[in-house]
Amino acid sequence: EIRYAQRGVIYAFSLSGQLKWRFPKQDCLKTAVLRLGLDKAGRFLVFGGWGGEGENQLYVLDAQNGEVIWRYLVSPLPRYGFKHVSLGTGVTISPNGRYVVCCSCDGRLFVFDNQVSVKEKKPVLLWQKE
Repeated sequence: EIRYAQRGVIYAFSLSGQLKWRFPKQDCLKTAVLRLGLDKAGRFLVFGGWGGEGENQLYVLDAQNGEVIWRYLVSPLPRYGFKHVSLGTGVTISPNGRYVVCCSCDGRLFVFDNQVSVKEKKPVLLWQKE
């Protein structure tokens, strides 16, 4: 099996161009970040991995400091022949920051209550569809 190394780093800058934070703080993610989601108030930054070793992670960061608030591991569905699963472009957050939604490359849809997840510092899955 051939796998290509995917790597990623997220940088946040102030309007004056100063670096505010970097995620991860050192090294790099072992996946590519294709798309970022941000709620309207700029509190939460969401993304999922595409390719690499960290492809099946959904992340919710504090958009002000780049710290992980919560994350969720999406396991592949071997019964359908999937050995890997990516989230890549299928991650978004509602404008009010209440819900985080992701769709995996194997066709599953996940809806999380971000408001409760932030309070509990762990993902609260409301709904999943295969």
